[in-house]
Amino acid sequence: MSTFYRSATFPRAWVFLTIFLGAVSAYSRTVTWDAVPFPTDSNWGGPTGQPASISSNEVVLDGQPARSEETFSGPFVFSCDVSLDARNASDGAFWLFFIPPETPLDHGLTNSVFFQLGYDGNSGIDTTGLFRRSGTGPDTALWTITNPLSAGTTNHISLGVAADGTLSLSLNGQPYSLPDTALLPFSQFQMQIQGWQPDNFWHVTNFTAVPEPSTVGLVGLGLAGLLVGSRRRKSGGGTGSVGW
Repeated sequence: MSTFYRSATFPRAWVFLTIFLGAVSAYSRTVTWDAVPFPTDSNWGGPTGQPASISSNEVVLDGQPARSEETFSGPFVFSCDVSLDARNASDGAFWLFFIPPETPLDHGLTNSVFFQLGYDGNSGIDTTGLFRRSGTGPDTALWTITNPLSAGTTNHISLGVAADGTLSLSLNGQPYSLPDTALLPFSQFQMQIQGWQPDNFWHVTNFTAVPEPSTVGLVGLGLAGLLVGSRRRKSGGGTGSVGW
């Protein structure tokens, strides 16, 4: 009898594990980037850079944006690694925008929440932060820190969106406490990334879009419960047939 239950439990474990991995895979999302032209309504009079160079695992930004083909919603966590070749301009920044779906491709963004990883060679103060852009007025700072930015150094960014729009942020493994105003005002969104100024080359790699850990955790708890149930039936010594 014990041999029968042992042989039955292993197939069940594999089935449950397959279900779990399949659920995680179903929640995980690919990110496909398309190069976006420099805004035609911009009043910037300097160089506009070059189109983003895009491959399956890297986007290189030189002044012009790239936008995700996919539309996302919370709960959601986007992670990526970002590095700057060299500080080739007086100031510069990497921007990750959350924008409403179907925002015009060739116009400046007037409705967004965005993350900035920036430097300023003039003031000597490098700023990382979250900002809100609404209309054509100045951006509203939601949260900022002074964060020295070194060329050639990889920065790991993880930005989460809860189901209610609440934002969370981790930078290089360090989570930060954000204010209550750090909210995404739209339930669905696309992402857009941009490096500034032109001649600053930003490399974006290892980009992933996955569910919140709590979502995966619930699936994992369900798997654990099913396995426990199998073990209890084994220890109980019942004679009922097991159909697998």
